[in-house]
Amino acid sequence: MPFINPFQKYIDKIPKRLQNRYVLAIVLFFIFFLVFSKYNIYNIYKLNREVKRLEKEKRFYRSHIDKIRREKANFDHNLEKFAREKYFVKRPGEEVFVIETH
Repeated sequence: MPFINPFQKYIDKIPKRLQNRYVLAIVLFFIFFLVFSKYNIYNIYKLNREVKRLEKEKRFYRSHIDKIRREKANFDHNLEKFAREKYFVKRPGEEVFVIETH
């Protein structure tokens, strides 16, 4: 009596290319790699999202640093004006009058 494979009807539904054991091994390897490995699809997605968030943060901080550098340059340029207005610094022999407006 010949052997009858009970799974033959399911095997026939698989495309002929995937019935080759080498192709099947490669497909299973990629499925395993994409789903169960350390670098699976979900982790890659999370890492890409994290990279985008960090790049956005980097742009924010660079613009903030540029703004502070401009303020510092302006401050260095107007140091005397800043000291006179804020701390009422005066030169020797000079009088300072404070005029308050409401």
